[in-house]
Amino acid sequence: MKYSRAILICVGSIVLGGCGWLSAPWAEGPEDPSVPVSSPVEQEEFVQRRPEQPVREPTEEPDRPDPERPAPTDEPEEPVTEPPDEPQVRERPEPEIVGEPEVVGSSTIQVNGRLISVDDVLRGAHRPLTEAASAPEPAFRHRAAEIILDETRFQIGQALLATEARRRMTEDQERIVDAEMERIRRAMIASAGGSRTELQNRLREEGLTFQEFLDAQREQLMVQLYLRSRFTPEVSVTRRELWDYYQENIDEFSTPKRVQMQIIAAPADAYVPDEPNGAPTSLELSAARDKARQRIEEAAEQLRQGRDFAEVVNEYSEGVRADRDGIWPLMPEGSFRLEEVEQAAFELAQGEVSDIIETDDGFYIVRAHRVEPGDVVQFQQAQEEIRETLMQSRYERLTQEYMDNLLGEATIAHSEDFIETAVDEAVDRFGVGG
Repeated sequence: MKYSRAILICVGSIVLGGCGWLSAPWAEGPEDPSVPVSSPVEQEEFVQRRPEQPVREPTEEPDRPDPERPAPTDEPEEPVTEPPDEPQVRERPEPEIVGEPEVVGSSTIQVNGRLISVDDVLRGAHRPLTEAASAPEPAFRHRAAEIILDETRFQIGQALLATEARRRMTEDQERIVDAEMERIRRAMIASAGGSRTELQNRLREEGLTFQEFLDAQREQLMVQLYLRSRFTPEVSVTRRELWDYYQENIDEFSTPKRVQMQIIAAPADAYVPDEPNGAPTSLELSAARDKARQRIEEAAEQLRQGRDFAEVVNEYSEGVRADRDGIWPLMPEGSFRLEEVEQAAFELAQGEVSDIIETDDGFYIVRAHRVEPGDVVQFQQAQEEIRETLMQSRYERLTQEYMDNLLGEATIAHSEDFIETAVDEAVDRFGVGG
């Protein structure tokens, strides 16, 4: 089966999901503003699993000349100093596909010159698939298809970006990546108590080798560095834009006033006699309300005589929190069921006590047990946070536009059975239903 360049984003009814199947996040980390994200939920899931992503190395093909790189010479290349126990391979430009792509089977996707296999995808999705494997097989298959589709999207996007990053990587950027990779390698070994064997055992549980982990990390670093260097010059925020955002989103920088109420409650229904043969009469309801009024007036008199509020609550209150000294949690305005009681509480200073409050269902006295005044972060203090928010938004827009362009120019060939094949393999590999 042969596939043409038309197999791109909106492919109709293919098993990978039609028009939205390539819209996943492409590189690691919400904290790096150079990384595009689709939504907060996708971002959170993506960050939790990105460090374990393995990467399949490209197949060996002759390098094509790149006008942005120096021409090769006959002089021997200067040897690279490598850690003795972990050799590193200098990155090479990925080959381009000219004309029609290769024939691919049900277990492979071809992204330009790079193949992504079912095994690559399952290794990358090892952790969430392991967590899902406790479900019955039908439920696992449904969840596994979602996980595998998400991982496939990521690896396709990563393949396209990594190709661009390799082509445009400068020697200074390569040195930055090399230094960071050495730091990561040492940190990983240190996290395993200094034992490389222990680290390898841990990674093996995630379906990875140490070298696969390092390869994935190197590629992600390259992509991040490339995106940052490409888009940082294009992102700027004016002071006027900062101020407009602050004005339009002032609630983000405001903390509402909160009050902790302490209430003596005399609801009328607490004094209605039990009626096993029917609802209480109007006379009984009126008498109950009179009794409630009498009880709250007695409580108010006790307070005027200087008695402690909590003691009066314990003796006179019929409220739901009478056994907790009548104290409610701190609440912002608009949280309490009885509007009249809440309004009175918010007009009090801390420690002050209201008059008797009459409502449709009874009588209350409220004390402002604790008051937390509202606060507003001033513009001067909020500027940096706003700047980061706006820059992040612009990075996401620029990188998404860039990914759309890459996808529009890419040759992506796959079998309609790829996801189904991957799900079948996941059922066998993770022992579902066994």
